[in-house]
Amino acid sequence: MKYKLKIIPCSMFDTEIFENWASDMAEKGWALKGIWSLYALFEKCEPKRMKYRLEPKEDMEQEYPKQDVSDMYESFGWDFVCRYSKYAFIWRADEDAAEIHTDTEIQSEVYKKVLKSARKNMIFSIISGILICALIIFMWFGGNTPVIDMVESDRSIALVFIFALYPILWFDCIWDYIKVKKLLNRLQSGEQLTHDKKYSRFNFYRVLIFILLIAAMICTYFLPFYGIYRSGSTVHDKLHAPDFYVMQLDEIEGKGFKYNAKYKYNGQDYTNFSVRNWSPLTNFWYEIHSGGEIFGKFWKHNEKPYEPQMEIKHYDLRLGFMADALLDDLHKQTFRIENLDTPEGFNRIEIAYDGIEEGYILKNDNENVTWVFARNGNRVISVFYRGYADLSQHFDKIAMMVEE
Repeated sequence: MKYKLKIIPCSMFDTEIFENWASDMAEKGWALKGIWSLYALFEKCEPKRMKYRLEPKEDMEQEYPKQDVSDMYESFGWDFVCRYSKYAFIWRADEDAAEIHTDTEIQSEVYKKVLKSARKNMIFSIISGILICALIIFMWFGGNTPVIDMVESDRSIALVFIFALYPILWFDCIWDYIKVKKLLNRLQSGEQLTHDKKYSRFNFYRVLIFILLIAAMICTYFLPFYGIYRSGSTVHDKLHAPDFYVMQLDEIEGKGFKYNAKYKYNGQDYTNFSVRNWSPLTNFWYEIHSGGEIFGKFWKHNEKPYEPQMEIKHYDLRLGFMADALLDDLHKQTFRIENLDTPEGFNRIEIAYDGIEEGYILKNDNENVTWVFARNGNRVISVFYRGYADLSQHFDKIAMMVEE
């Protein structure tokens, strides 16, 4: 047998639209088989127009129609098709079959229960949606460095889709409640349901929900695995990255410097390594660590062997307008502060060099620590260096690292 899955062009509370749509599908040779969320499953059949009736449940916990009700309906030519969520049963019959319900007063009593359920669903969706959106906002902006959190996360895009989806679902729930209220008012006034209300074959609103749901699922469940596939770590005697120039520690230190593997575990060098990461908001971002020593040279303040080290973070952003905010966040993350002031004990040196749109060096001579922050176009870097070399003499190398 052939089957077809279709997006339902209306809400479950659009009784008259749904019934007419299902009848049109039967006329085209597709009989309704089941309902799943936003979709309806159809089975190939002989083309003929059939009646479909969406009957609200009297008991929302009921899985199937009561046997006596089912027997009575079958005696009038009506067959049970499936459940539609927890609100209704769907019945089908030939076009000349007698109607199931003609008493509007009885129908209105049933729809009062549906209205009550629609109200509960609306309130629950709004409250839960507000809480989830508040959680997403807190995840993004609750910390001191929201841009770093977004840029480095492989689920940032999923959160965007979820955040966009909830206002649409709120509107959907409110609009459903209004629809049921109007339908109940019609029944209470004695007006019969028409069962043939016109509908749009392409419902942009339902398609939008479908796209956002699929996009959120893909981003949530598959992007982390894709990020692992795109990422990786390497160990080198002389660190490099295939995507950009890396300022080398031996070039900074000069003659006599040798890389060493001071920290090793299970054969892995945790002194000299580079990690390539990927996220939806970056083409790539790197963490590069290097360290070594100059034999016979010692730190002046404690006479221990001189072992300089350098750590580089490099981001290639997809959205250039985020570069300035990311640079600020790297500063805040480094010094655990909420502003961009120069930390106590550091001297600030502005970088004015071709190929660097914005950059500066923060240097603490007492601690022999230097930080570099720079950006150019979509590329942003931060560099930590501990040693005696003067990085203000290497603006050319810094510019090469952010060269696009």
